Amino acid sequence: MKTIKSLLVNASLAAASLVCVQVHATQGSSQYVENVDINFPGMAAVINIKNTSANKSLSALSLNVQENKLDFEVDGAIYCNGSNMEALGSLVHFGPVQISGAGINDTGTLHSSSIAIAEYVGGNAPVEYTPASTFSVPLNKVKNGHPVLRVDPLEELNKKLQAHLQGGGKEIDFYKHDQEIVLQRPLSLSAACRKQNNPSKVSSGFETKNHTIQIKYKGDPALTQAPVLKAQLQGNMPNQVQAGDQPFILHDAEFMANIPHHIGQCVPDQNPMIRVNYHMSGDEMGEMDFRINSFSNQYADYGVYYENLGVLKNPKNAGNHSHFDFEFPLKEMLSQQKYSWMVTLNNKTYNHNMVLQMRYKPASGQLTEWKDMDTAIFKHRCVPQLNGQLGGGQGGIQGYDNNGPTPPAINGTIQAKPMPKPLGKAAPAPKSTPKPMGIRAPILEPTPKPMGVRAPVEEPNPKPVRQQP
Repeated sequence: MKTIKSLLVNASLAAASLVCVQVHATQGSSQYVENVDINFPGMAAVINIKNTSANKSLSALSLNVQENKLDFEVDGAIYCNGSNMEALGSLVHFGPVQISGAGINDTGTLHSSSIAIAEYVGGNAPVEYTPASTFSVPLNKVKNGHPVLRVDPLEELNKKLQAHLQGGGKEIDFYKHDQEIVLQRPLSLSAACRKQNNPSKVSSGFETKNHTIQIKYKGDPALTQAPVLKAQLQGNMPNQVQAGDQPFILHDAEFMANIPHHIGQCVPDQNPMIRVNYHMSGDEMGEMDFRINSFSNQYADYGVYYENLGVLKNPKNAGNHSHFDFEFPLKEMLSQQKYSWMVTLNNKTYNHNMVLQMRYKPASGQLTEWKDMDTAIFKHRCVPQLNGQLGGGQGGIQGYDNNGPTPPAINGTIQAKPMPKPLGKAAPAPKSTPKPMGIRAPILEPTPKPMGVRAPVEEPNPKPVRQQP
């Protein structure tokens, strides 16, 4: 058992201050934890970058990160202090931790995962061999953290490019050859021990060590670069030089004013469309990168909602103000099992925080750093859907459907409600069939008879006159 290095960080320090100091090897023990060991039996985690553009012009360079996670091989052990002890669950963290009461404060980390380690609980308890585990850290969880912790492969490659240029090197030479960057980032192992069958007798411990990350760029020797004309002769006068074109600048970008929130069918048939407006200037072609990240959400960050790299624009031709539309991936998000709790008819509105980031590169300049430009909140809420259907003896409407169209739209051609008849208008009387000529139509109103006038007496037929013989 190795000597215990007791380095307890003052609990009054803010969590943010944990990542503001360079972390080497630190360890914390407690009443029931004598020691915690973390070991790295494997090699460094590797991230590969390469140019994926078929166009070998330097201006068309498209850098693509080949991995979406960092894989670290980790094992460790916990040594409990005392008799009748048992070890509790253990975690491995990307970042430094500290002891807080009987537990561990990991607010200064960017990702954590459970891990199986060897347990030394004293007495005659057997110690089983525990193989190393792979600690996988999604890149989208660590790309936007504190500078001491975050790992953005393209950002690190650009830092090396800037140092190359400041030393007098050329951009095309940099990207034609292989480049390698080595980073050190802290990983921590935390665990706890307690008295058997006594949950109140518990305390925790940890150890933090730096691990190695290698970023490897595969050079593209086929890259070419067209010469840049910095000045043009004006007319036929060789001694007069026209002022050079203004370089490309991407000034700002922002989300549309009224975000089209989704209220309706839980998992939509189509994703909501959101617009981003941006402002640029210059007399030459420029290249822009845009991305929209998940930011400080209540759920585990989704990562990158949208990314568009290598957008080429010339403000002289396209105008200073432009825009692009992107689909918020609501359908893809809610189709995942881990977000199924959002697909419920609980009349609750869920917020999705977004941050818009941009960077750009003039035709004859260097790629800028990623910069946060705007934030916005997209909201969604599930509501019951009317599912109108014909037939079935129900006269059409047959209740609610969570997967139907957004109300009040009804399937088919029926209406949700019958159309009301105009008030105050009687239904037209049916037309009577004309009767044959010679038959009097019945009199609707009887003609009043004159007072004292008797009904006419029919005259008898005249008798024949009898002739005398």
